[in-house]
Amino acid sequence: ITMANTHNLFGEFNKSISLTQSKKDKMTSSKNGLRAKIRKYFKDNHSEYLPKFYIQGSYKMSTAIRTKDDICDLDDGVYFFREPDVSAKTLQSWVCNAVNGYTSISPEHRQKCIRNIFTGDYEIDIPVYYKIDDKEYQLAVKDSGWEDSDPKAMIDWFNAEKDAEGILIRIVKYLKAWCDFKRNKMPSGLAMTILA
Repeated sequence: ITMANTHNLFGEFNKSISLTQSKKDKMTSSKNGLRAKIRKYFKDNHSEYLPKFYIQGSYKMSTAIRTKDDICDLDDGVYFFREPDVSAKTLQSWVCNAVNGYTSISPEHRQKCIRNIFTGDYEIDIPVYYKIDDKEYQLAVKDSGWEDSDPKAMIDWFNAEKDAEGILIRIVKYLKAWCDFKRNKMPSGLAMTILA
């Protein structure tokens, strides 16, 4: 009995769940537009807070997928290198105010990010952080304050683990696509990345 060679089928599947260049270009343009609005808002309203940015998550690790609804996302963290004199929720609210009006749908103030919805196409999530001195990065969480979180450390770890042929990246994408297909109480993309 010979085993079926499914390499080509998986190659086609990988293409079908990968982000197209046109979608990447649109997401980059939107990301840059949102960043410009955030910079202007803080310059005009809270000039003591200087926003810096860092793309993180699956987009940065090349494990982002297009869901079966053809939606994908990009995580673009906003960082402040000073100790805030307002609550985590307030700082998130300022970012939410900054990007309000960029799309026809108002941004969602979620627990750990501000979500911008580009209807039927993609979402851009903006988590909010601060860092001072040699302490851990602090992620704003709407209802509970601040928590340690270093997305760059996660990316550095993943990059050290991945192989030159991109096998690990494809496996993560396949697992995430399976979760998207099943949808009911499946592990998060981050969990699947760590498990892979």
